[in-house]
Amino acid sequence: MTAKKAKARPKAPAKKKAAKKAVSAPPKKRGPKNKLPKKPPAIKTGAVGRPSDYQPEYAEEVFELCLAGYTDKMLAEHFQVSETTIGTWKDKHPEFLRAMRRGKGIANGKAALGLYNRAVGMTVPKQHVSVYEGFATVTDITEHLPPDVSAAKFFLKNRLPEQWRENIDLDTGGGAFSIRIHEYLKPEAEAQR
Repeated sequence: MTAKKAKARPKAPAKKKAAKKAVSAPPKKRGPKNKLPKKPPAIKTGAVGRPSDYQPEYAEEVFELCLAGYTDKMLAEHFQVSETTIGTWKDKHPEFLRAMRRGKGIANGKAALGLYNRAVGMTVPKQHVSVYEGFATVTDITEHLPPDVSAAKFFLKNRLPEQWRENIDLDTGGGAFSIRIHEYLKPEAEAQR
C-alpha cells in the first residue's frame, strides 16, 4: 500500500523547484575577452549643445511687441523659435524678462483702464469742423460717452467674481443646486423692449 501512495503523488512541486533553481542561478562571469575598455574622463569644454540664438537687442524688441499685446506663443513665432526657447531666454537673460514684464504690464494697464472707462462712461475731447459760407470753423468740444453695460459686467465679473458671477449656489438644507441667472433674465429683458 505504501507504494501506491507514492505513485498517487503529483509531480507539480518538482517543477516549481526546477523553476526556482533557474531563477536563483548566479550570473555568468565574463572572461577577460568580454571586458569593455574604460572611457577616458570627459573634458569639460564649456557649454554643451547648440549656441543660443538670443541677441541683446531682443530685449528692446520684446518690450515693443509685448506693448502691442504679444503672448509668449506669438513671440516664439516672431523670433522663429519654440515657446520653450522663449522660457529659456527668460531664465538666462534677466533683461529680456524685465522687458517682457514691463511691456505686458503697461499693455495690461492700458487695457484695464480702457475697460474701466467704458464701464463707467468717459468724457473725450474732440474737434468739430463746420463750413459756413465757404469758411471752415474748427471748434473744440467735449463728448460724453455713456457707460457700457457689457464692459461693466465684464469688469465686475472679473474684479468681484463672488458677487457678480452668473451662477448662484443655493443651499436648501437637502443639498445645493445652481441657478443660471441669465436664463431667467432673458425673457424679462425681451418683454421690456
